[in-house]
Amino acid sequence: MKIGKLVKSHIPGIFAMCEKAPGELPNLMDKKYSKEKFGVNFPFCMEVDSIRETLRFWSNEYHVCGKTVRVTSQWFAYNQFEFVNYLVDKKIISKADAANLLHSMQASNAESAVQIEQKRDAALARQSSLSRRYRAHAIGNSQNGFIRYILGRLEDESFSEKDWQRAIIFFGGACAYCGAKGELVIDHAIPINREYLGEHKLGNLVSACRDCNSRKAGNDYREFLFGETDRLERIKEHMHKNNYAPLRERDNFQQLQEVFDMAYKELVPLADRYIRIINCMLTEKEK
Repeated sequence: MKIGKLVKSHIPGIFAMCEKAPGELPNLMDKKYSKEKFGVNFPFCMEVDSIRETLRFWSNEYHVCGKTVRVTSQWFAYNQFEFVNYLVDKKIISKADAANLLHSMQASNAESAVQIEQKRDAALARQSSLSRRYRAHAIGNSQNGFIRYILGRLEDESFSEKDWQRAIIFFGGACAYCGAKGELVIDHAIPINREYLGEHKLGNLVSACRDCNSRKAGNDYREFLFGETDRLERIKEHMHKNNYAPLRERDNFQQLQEVFDMAYKELVPLADRYIRIINCMLTEKEK
C-alpha cells in the first residue's frame, strides 16, 4: 500500500474523531502541528477558500466541524510511521492493528530500497544503447552513486574516527537496533538515497551488528524499529546531540527533493554527451 492510499483510507476516521473532539481540527490545520505529528511540510488540511497552492492538496472535499476542507497530498514513504503513530495515539486504530498494517505494507512493498534502485537501473539500461551489451554497467548505478556522493558532502561538517568511537559508546558499545555486542559496523539511520535523503553526518551514523545492518538494508530506522520506543528515542537523542537535522524536516524539503531529482536526471545526458565525444574521437582515429 502506498502512503497516499494509506492516508486517504483513514481520512474519514480522522475527521470523525474531530467531530467528537473539535479542538483537534484547528491543530490539523496548523502547519507546525502537522510538521511535528506527521513530518509533512503543509497543514494536514486547510479550508478550501484558504488554499492557494492547489496542487499541494487533493481535490476531495470533506465537511467537518462546519468547515469544508481538503487534505494535503504531500506525503512520502517515510511519513507512514508518524501517520500510523498518530492513528494509534488518537485511538483511531489499536497498536495491534498498527503492527498488522505496517506488516502488510512492508509485505506488499517487499522490495527494499536497494531492489527498487536495481529495478530502476534495469529500466534505464533498457532505454540506453548500453542495453545492447550483456551485463553492461547501468547508468542508474552512476546516478544513485552521484546522489549518495552529494548527500555525503553537504554543509560544513567534519568528524574523526574518535568521534565515531564516542558515538558507539553512546549506544553502550552495542548495536543501536538490537543491543547486541561484538562486531559493529556503521549504519545510516536515515538511508543515503534519493527517497529518504539521509546524509553522511555523525548524527545519522549509528552502530549496528551485521545482522541488523543486513535486515534493515535501505529502510528508515523508524520503519525497522517501529514500536520500540526506547531505541527510537535513543537514536533521536543521538541526532539531536550531534545537531543533525534531517533534510526531510526542513521547511524547503519539497524544493530540495526537486533539486536532487534534477541532479539524478542530468547525469544521463552528461554521460551520453561524453560517449558521443569519445566515439567521434575513436572514429576519427580509425580514418
